[in-house]
Amino acid sequence: MISDLNPNMEDYTLKVRIIRIWKFTSWGNPNDVRGFGMVLIDEKGDRIECNVDRPHNIKWDKVLEEY
Repeated sequence: MISDLNPNMEDYTLKVRIIRIWKFTSWGNPNDVRGFGMVLIDEKGDRIECNVDRPHNIKWDKVLEEY
């Protein structure tokens, strides 16, 4: 659960749903996606915001979607 996260954890697995996703682009070049942000929600209704930056955004860009 999101409420169980703490800054001392290095490895964890969460079951969440993406309720909002947006892309960060380079100034003046909307085709250059530098990363994306998301709001995630777990089954208890707790929410957290996260960002995915390069190079990881390239791997996940076509896979993740709002639900």
